[in-house]
Amino acid sequence: MVQKLPPLDARIPKWNLENLIMRDCPVCNSHDAAAVYERPDNLIIRICRTCNTFFVSPCPSEEELHSFYENYDENQRSGSRINTQELAASYKDLDPFSDLRIRELSSLMSFEASRVLDVGFGRGSFLYFLKTLGAIPFGLELDTQAIEFAKFLGIEVFQGDLADYSSETKFDLVTLMDLVEHPLNSLDIIRKSSELLQSGGLLSIWTPNGDFVRLDKSLTTFRVDLEHMQYFTPDTCLFIASALKLRTVHLETLGFPSLKGIDKPLSEKDALTPLIKKIGKRIPGFSMLNNFRRRLLSSKESERNGSYHLFCIMQKPAQ
Repeated sequence: MVQKLPPLDARIPKWNLENLIMRDCPVCNSHDAAAVYERPDNLIIRICRTCNTFFVSPCPSEEELHSFYENYDENQRSGSRINTQELAASYKDLDPFSDLRIRELSSLMSFEASRVLDVGFGRGSFLYFLKTLGAIPFGLELDTQAIEFAKFLGIEVFQGDLADYSSETKFDLVTLMDLVEHPLNSLDIIRKSSELLQSGGLLSIWTPNGDFVRLDKSLTTFRVDLEHMQYFTPDTCLFIASALKLRTVHLETLGFPSLKGIDKPLSEKDALTPLIKKIGKRIPGFSMLNNFRRRLLSSKESERNGSYHLFCIMQKPAQ
């Protein structure tokens, strides 16, 4: 029986429910999937019995999603509105190594003179931090506001889909941060990303962990960020690594969702709040101040506690 989930996130997309498309599992193409939840946006979540991936089906068309993401930063991002000057100023006060993903990657590679491509880079913080550590950053995005941010930060950017991107450059690192949960063709994106890696290069994935719902009675994962079309699990990552002949060098689940103010639209007061704290709290390694975490934790815990996020690093075999 499909469980209807109550609203939590005030940002509920208005999909064209008369133009939804059915699909099989976007990771393994299996037909063997069971409908388990109905999200607050009226879309159904299924669980694949082959690779343990949660995914939305029927779902919006690629054209509708493309249109949605062209103005994502302005219309959907939960953070405060910010101009390019304020954004750059706020990043300068942050320590790149406060981000545990950067610490983990730095244990596996040298950033100095390494070529890094971030697909769907959002506000560009990850590429900016790697740039300060000596990397040569490149970014690929659809959102015009995000493109403006990255260019102001001195990052070479390309606007468009990864499928349409061609480059003779081979990268030492390709990052898919908060990306694979969005598009309908997530496996194709991971495959193309692996093809852009040089021999021995790393592919880093950061995404919500679908398995978190097995621990969270509130089923938070499926009630927020309703533009998500699939939810990977550790089993998903292992399946993909095997299918693409990549080596899994790091796989963990960690952290808690940041829910502060998510149940109401952004107000003018929120938009004028000093931004440095807001941006810092959205970077892994900072304390996530929200009611959900306070309910689960009685004292300050390690940043690696929890299991809301999925962090996976795969490596292309050396030739």
